[in-house]
Amino acid sequence: MVTRLRSAVVLATAVLSLAGCASEGDRPVAGADPAKAGPQGEVGPRSAAPDSGAVPTGTPTASAPEDPLEALRQRLVTALRAADPGAAAGTLTVEQRPAAENQLVITWTVNTDPSDTTARARVRLDAIALLQAVKGVSMGYGTVLLIATGAVLDKNGIETEAKVVRAKYSRQLIARTDFTKVSPEQVLALPDDKPADIHPAYR
Repeated sequence: MVTRLRSAVVLATAVLSLAGCASEGDRPVAGADPAKAGPQGEVGPRSAAPDSGAVPTGTPTASAPEDPLEALRQRLVTALRAADPGAAAGTLTVEQRPAAENQLVITWTVNTDPSDTTARARVRLDAIALLQAVKGVSMGYGTVLLIATGAVLDKNGIETEAKVVRAKYSRQLIARTDFTKVSPEQVLALPDDKPADIHPAYR
């Protein structure tokens, strides 16, 4: 009787031991993410990490188109400074008049001192440089009107600012003229519409 009882205990112990081994196989692998573990306890697939050097797929913001008149003004300022380093290039303005066949009106100050004896020659050099610069642009225009202002003395000897040169050039004239070969004394005699209006102090 005692021998049978011992055999039963040994058998029960063996059964419990086998059950424990089976439950060990169901435990997840150490360090694995239970949510990603497969039925055999294997780690599931991982997503690739984003490439830190990847180019953004979003559409880049387009820069605003440059104002053609401002681009022309910058071109003229550069030309004016190259021809006359002492010029007040910051005073230069450009206006387009649609009602006058898209006429370009270029205005600048040639001097602020009525006793400046170089102003007469400089305004002519300025005109050559500006016309040559306009010749290289593709924007549409009918004529170019150059207006140079400067300080002069009126008939009473009082200093005042006046339009010292006003000269208009047609697009056709500008297109066919090589202004690099035009002399300072010629440039204000070229207008094909009407003679340039020149202040007595600048003639």
